[in-house]
Amino acid sequence: AESGGESIARAVMYELGFIVPDLQVEFHDPLNDNVSRVDFLWTLSDGSKIAGELDGMEKYTNPSMTDEHDIVEILSEERRRESRLTIHGLKIARFSFHEVLDTRYFARLLESFGVPKCNRRRA
Repeated sequence: AESGGESIARAVMYELGFIVPDLQVEFHDPLNDNVSRVDFLWTLSDGSKIAGELDGMEKYTNPSMTDEHDIVEILSEERRRESRLTIHGLKIARFSFHEVLDTRYFARLLESFGVPKCNRRRA
């Protein structure tokens, strides 16, 4: 995982019984040479893919991460990035760290996007 928040989110996914996703999977933008990584990726048995994106706030507010761009520019770029990811047929589930900690909500969110559960049994 790329951050502590992503590690916690993955642990919560596991505890809720969801299949553990692949991490930091790269997708190439077919319109330019950009590469985007998704935080979490589930590939379903039919070949369809679901991406999970943990939305931290720091990337919007920390000057060392914003490259001196204002919030409108950052959000606009984020929307374009997500649009390019959907070219690959991805369904994209976005969630905040607060939503991850609300496990009932988080489980419903992942279920609504079709993230599969494991068949493992708890002791």
